[in-house]
Formats: sequence, structure tokens, C-alpha cells
Amino acid sequence: MREPNAFTAPAASRRNAPGSLIDSAEAYLREDILTGRLQPGQRLKIKELSEHLGIGPTPLREALSKLASNGLVHSESHKGFFVPPVSVAELEDLIEQRIALERSILAASIAEGDLEWEARVEYAFDALTQAETHKMPDPRRQWLLWENCNSDFHKALISGARSKWGPILLDVLYDQTERYRGLKYPNLSYAEQAREDHIKLKDAALSRDIESAVALIEIHIGRMREALIDENGKLKMAAVDA
Repeated sequence: MREPNAFTAPAASRRNAPGSLIDSAEAYLREDILTGRLQPGQRLKIKELSEHLGIGPTPLREALSKLASNGLVHSESHKGFFVPPVSVAELEDLIEQRIALERSILAASIAEGDLEWEARVEYAFDALTQAETHKMPDPRRQWLLWENCNSDFHKALISGARSKWGPILLDVLYDQTERYRGLKYPNLSYAEQAREDHIKLKDAALSRDIESAVALIEIHIGRMREALIDENGKLKMAAVDA
């Protein structure tokens, strides 16, 4: 198991982070949750976090409240803030809901996307390709780079849709599924296996082949089941006991 408080950077560097203290605290905590450094069920003690991050308690509470708004943090009146627990049932639900929503928005995006949308898809795909082929000595930084570029690619694919709320809701589902992937982090083999899917998705989207694209996205997202659930129906987790 990892050390529960193995945060992403020492407190000194956090004090000098750009942007507001609330935004900085939110970014650091979000990263630690999505990579499993802050483990499912772990209490998020304000004093302890403040000392580790070098950020005062007031902006920390604000940051935790913001993270709670999209489900990355839970809070209870007598328990305070804590990282949400995980389960196979929740992961299955997240995968199903994400497939349904992403299929719908992707189809609309391909139908409605213009030349600027095509350029965004190409740009995001090129960045993702570089993240997949440019090896870094630190597997943690490699994984985070891939996750960011992977997210950008998926967002680019759906960015041609005119829907306002679809992408917002999909962002929440994406973060939640990313949190489950982070429990097995750094899972670079998953990134390598996704490479062929990304090539096919890009080609189908840019050729305006909606039928192929939505079928591919369902297969692509569904691969998380094999990656994260073992043959006994248990979660594969590096951070906590399955």
C-alpha cells in the first residue's frame, strides 16, 4: 500500500504555486485523489492537509467543497471530508452511464462538427501520440501526462456537439472513471493498449463515420472492466486492499 499522505509535492513548492490558493489546493487534491495517493475512504483532515500543502485551512475547505460538488470528495456532518469509497457495482454503473452519454454526444459532435472541430481532434490526437511514445524516467509523471492528453482527446472528439450540458455531465463521469484507473496507477500498459483504439476513433470521427465511431467508443470505454476488475469480480487496486 502507498503511504496515505504521500502528496504530489513538498509544502514549499505549494506555497509558490500560481493562481489563487483555492484553485491551487483544488488542483493538488484532485491530482492526489485521481492517482490514488489519497485512498478511498481516507479522511481528509484540514490541519494535516494544511501542513502538507502549505495552504491555510480556509482555502482548503473551499477547495474540498468544490471537489465535493462533482463527487470527488464526500462530506458528513460528524465525519468531515473524506475520499469516497469504491466498489465494483459503482464502477460498472459509471462505465455504463459513460458509454451511453459519450456515444450520444460523440454522434452529435461528428454530425455537427466544423473544420475547427476537425483541427482540435487532430491536435489532441497528435499530443496524445507524443505522450504515448515519449517515454519519461518517472512513471508517475508519464501516467499523469497520458491521463491529461487522453482526457483532452476525448473532449476534442465531443467538442463539435452543440450540447451545453452533455460535456459538463460527461466531465463528471470521466473524473470518476479516472479515479478508478488511478487506483491501479501507474498503469502504463493500459495506455499502450488504448493506442490502437485512439487511432481508430480519430479516423472514424474525421471520416464522419458515426456508426463506427460510436461502436468503437463503447468498446474503448468498456475495456476498463478487464483492466480494473479481476476474474473473481474484485477491483484490481494498487492503493487499497481489494
